[in-house]
Amino acid sequence: MSYRVVPLGPDTWEPFAELVERNNGVYGGCWCIGFHPECGQRIDHRAAKRERVMTDGAHAALVIDEDGLAQGWAQYGDPDELAGIKHKRAYDQDPPPEPDWRITCIYVDRRHRGQGIARLALSGALELIAAAGGGLVEAISETTVGRQAQGRFLFSATAELYEDHDFQRVRQVGKHAWILSRTVAPAHATPATPVHGIPAPSAQAARVHPPKGDAMTTTDLAPWEPPIAAGEAEHLVGMLDRLRATFRWKADGLDVAQLRSGIPSSTLTMDGLLKHLALVEDDVLCWRIAGEQPVTMMRVPEGEDLDTWQFTVGEGETAEEIYALYDEAVARSRTRLAEIVAQGRLDEPAHLQPDGLRPSIRRFVCDLVEEYGRHTGHADLLREAIDGRVGEDPPGDWAWPALRPAL
Repeated sequence: MSYRVVPLGPDTWEPFAELVERNNGVYGGCWCIGFHPECGQRIDHRAAKRERVMTDGAHAALVIDEDGLAQGWAQYGDPDELAGIKHKRAYDQDPPPEPDWRITCIYVDRRHRGQGIARLALSGALELIAAAGGGLVEAISETTVGRQAQGRFLFSATAELYEDHDFQRVRQVGKHAWILSRTVAPAHATPATPVHGIPAPSAQAARVHPPKGDAMTTTDLAPWEPPIAAGEAEHLVGMLDRLRATFRWKADGLDVAQLRSGIPSSTLTMDGLLKHLALVEDDVLCWRIAGEQPVTMMRVPEGEDLDTWQFTVGEGETAEEIYALYDEAVARSRTRLAEIVAQGRLDEPAHLQPDGLRPSIRRFVCDLVEEYGRHTGHADLLREAIDGRVGEDPPGDWAWPALRPAL
């Protein structure tokens, strides 16, 4: 397979959007908004990204395959465009000289990793920066020497990949994270075909064959599997996603009568667990962490007892509505948590401070892991009683709704 690198702009929005949608919005719906100033606001991420692209407010080197499909990108821009900084607290303790440019996110389609696409994207971004006048370029990335890092959590590729492109380490800001920088000279010749104000790269626009041995190679794990070896934040998110997927598989494919059925020794039912965990997802990620109104709570009819509503199937409720209630809550939570991790905010104080205490965001995420651990065990027993389904993990060909493209 051969590839070419082109700038992200109005003419290349469609292949970019198709790649994001093919990968569930990227990190559960980030749409590569995580480093823009509006990250964290209650906005439509797709619409916000499109508006930026159409108005020259978002830049990236987009890697296109010979079939015209985008398979990866490297996001770059000036500090105003990319104001978000991962490991910001450590960064601000001794900030380096302000860069002219930042490279904040390098993403590769999960089916195309290990083919040199990240390397191509970074090279293309540097050439686009040179064409735009060059200057000091900064990135924050993680070292991977001596550990097996999961590629899907390496938001900015690897420090070693940047060093292959003449970046130098400036200062360590995390257990494996480093600020890296280099100066890019302005391009001497300007290519003839501009896209949204930035000339197209001359060498990278030709079809090229990527080098082998890309630093973002990953093992062929199921998408809900935690990383084999990575940082604490990556393991925390991976553990939560594995529990979410296992619970959802245990609850999958039931009709209303089956959702309502229980076992003699308990009043719990599968529909009650689905509605309860939808509430918990929103309570933790919306209210406790961000201080925003939990969306699922707003679905409770006025005057109805919350416990009664969440643990029973109401008149006229369908199985499809119950599954959608849960799946939408998980999608919202995964998007929010991906943004928090990308910005290095797990140790910041959460919104909710009960009894004068100041729990961190990490503490509430751990509470959510605990909640799923308890209720996935409940789902184990309920599902076996319903139709005999048993097993520790979903089969490899099961389609986790959290990874399905949005309609």
